[in-house]
Amino acid sequence: MNQSDTMQLFADRVYRKSHSEASRKNYTVFVKLFMNFLGVKDADELAQRIKSGKIDVIESVNSWLDQLDKNGKAPKTQKNYYHGVKKFVEVVLPDHRVNWKRVDLPRQYKVEEDRIPTKEELREILKHGNLTDRMIVLFLVSSGVREGTLLKLRLENIDFESYEDVAVVKVPSSYAKQRVRYVTFLTPEAKETLRHYLEVRKRSGEKLTLKSLIVRRRVKDPTTGEYIFKPIRARSLRARWERLLERSGKNQKKRRWFTLHMHTLRKFFRTRMDGVVSASYRERLMGHKGEYLDDAYFKPRIEELLNEYRKGIPHLMVTEQIDETEMLKRQARIGLRQLAELGVIPEQEFKRLEERLMRAKNMEEYYTELRKLKDPHFQEEQDSETMHNGNGKHVIVQGEGELLRRLENGWKLVQALNGDKYLLQLA
Repeated sequence: MNQSDTMQLFADRVYRKSHSEASRKNYTVFVKLFMNFLGVKDADELAQRIKSGKIDVIESVNSWLDQLDKNGKAPKTQKNYYHGVKKFVEVVLPDHRVNWKRVDLPRQYKVEEDRIPTKEELREILKHGNLTDRMIVLFLVSSGVREGTLLKLRLENIDFESYEDVAVVKVPSSYAKQRVRYVTFLTPEAKETLRHYLEVRKRSGEKLTLKSLIVRRRVKDPTTGEYIFKPIRARSLRARWERLLERSGKNQKKRRWFTLHMHTLRKFFRTRMDGVVSASYRERLMGHKGEYLDDAYFKPRIEELLNEYRKGIPHLMVTEQIDETEMLKRQARIGLRQLAELGVIPEQEFKRLEERLMRAKNMEEYYTELRKLKDPHFQEEQDSETMHNGNGKHVIVQGEGELLRRLENGWKLVQALNGDKYLLQLA
């Protein structure tokens, strides 16, 4: 067996058990780091020297961990490296006897503290997000899925039609961390937000199919100038959440991580369902296995799961108490600032428009005041204001409903702005 075959066998076996490309890559890196420490050139040489006894695995691993500790590697990192080497020996040399208990693993301490966000905090955070942000947050808190699972889900995994109030989320085993197929649900508010999000994507030119990812980002192709839709990576998803934390003033940290890091949205689901439904139903809805006493006999039908889930809907609903006027006014102000930066609204008009926006008791009053302005850059058109510059007619609209109406009446989407606002041009 040559070097490539040895490492390939190891990588394939890691993947077969986990079905995780990240695990395959990480475990391969761990073994290569161990080879570098020993001065071994390749995986085949490492296997041969262990088999012949020229390398004492236990002694070598203990020495390696000592060096890692001196270099300041965290206990969890050291354990991960150790498990990579252990897996390599078990796969490549299945008959080689090793007493792994002789490895002195470091004790791991929990140094990061987090907490569960309150509904009030989530409402405040969502005031600073756009439609995509709201869809992501409401999906996570109402379904309990992991963020990595959300990024893999496709339209074929969502059932909007079977039940009037909720959507069914069918998570395949290949998308779940514990490799167990499970079903969970979306609250009415999360369901409708997802519907609007998908409709806006469709109206923006994306051809949605059952294989389309639930979460995608809209970017401009640098070569053609056309808008295209690409998957959102895990890092980008976390960055979106961290921007919301910063804008809302909720970005407190404990050492390295935010106190309200993204995984606390899943913890929100678990905490809110605790005591409302039994542990068996709660853990099943979260895709856990082996974490409830009656696991061997607990095979609930989807209707049973839904009946239990419905008990928790009032505890999972987030935005029903949002002050919609304040949220829309805040988002409209962000949109006005962006239009000023784009040159659609003259800079000198920004302050005047902002004052009217802040004085308005509701958005209808604001738009009425806006129409009263005797400004050549604005004229009344249907229910909102059209702006003129050298590039033709433009309009900024608020909300998906107004966006869809405009698209149907011949307007073209130029740019999606922050705060659920959209810049359109008359086609």
